[in-house]
Amino acid sequence: MAMRRGQAIIDYLLSHAWALIALSMIFVILVWLGVFRGGTSETCFSGDGALFCYDLKAAKSDVQLTLYNNKPDAISVCDIICDSRLPGNASRLPPNAPDYSNCASTGIKISSGSSAEISATSNSMGRPFCTHDGKTPLSVGEQYRGPLYIIFSEQQEGDYGSPRVSVGEIAATVQP
Repeated sequence: MAMRRGQAIIDYLLSHAWALIALSMIFVILVWLGVFRGGTSETCFSGDGALFCYDLKAAKSDVQLTLYNNKPDAISVCDIICDSRLPGNASRLPPNAPDYSNCASTGIKISSGSSAEISATSNSMGRPFCTHDGKTPLSVGEQYRGPLYIIFSEQQEGDYGSPRVSVGEIAATVQP
């Protein structure tokens, strides 16, 4: 009798162990993905496969991120813009974006294979930073999920070329 009871317990555990393992794995994956965290996590995806952004911090007056240059040449980053309006012209920039013709001389230089912290203030180039309409800055606690425009020029044969735009995506909650 005791032998049958022990066998029944072993059979029960073995037949249901796969379900416990599967549930444990699903829980671990959900925790890893951040499903149980509240609010919007700060994420940043550059549109260019050779530029990587991380350490995003969005505040009412500015935004900061670290940009890694995986391009073969150095770059000069002129500005970053987050504006949810669609690009207005062939420049791939939102409407009423400033002229970046002198991008190479004014930008933050990032050599190939290195990174730098980039910051843009709310009055950068005379416009508010991170808007949905191009005019009204976001308020503290408001979430922004939309395009991120990285304006840069690439060093070619010792000179920096004309400005280029990498359009990516960010998600952030504006902090005080």
